Amino acid sequence: MQLCVIFRHVKALVLSSVFIPALVTSGEVFQFVAFCQRYPSVLLHIMSFSLASAIGQVGFHSTKFSSSQVDEVLCDDRNNATLRDDQI
Repeated sequence: MQLCVIFRHVKALVLSSVFIPALVTSGEVFQFVAFCQRYPSVLLHIMSFSLASAIGQVGFHSTKFSSSQVDEVLCDDRNNATLRDDQI
C-alpha cells in the first residue's frame, strides 16, 4: 500500500475525531435532530442521496479504474491525473 493511501485514511480518521465532538459541543447536532423532527421527509432525501452516492462510487470503481489505478492517480507526485494508454 502506498504511503499517501495510508495518509489519506489517517487524515480521515483524525478529521472525524475532531469534527464529531465539535458538532456535539457546538449544538449543531441537536439543531439537526430538531430540524429532522420538524421535517421528517428530509431523512428520505438524505438516505436517497447517500444511496445514490454509494451506487455511483461502486459503479465508478468497478468499471473504469481498479482501486490500485485510482490510488496511482491520487498519489501521483506530479499531480498529473491522466493514465497512460497501457494502464486503461
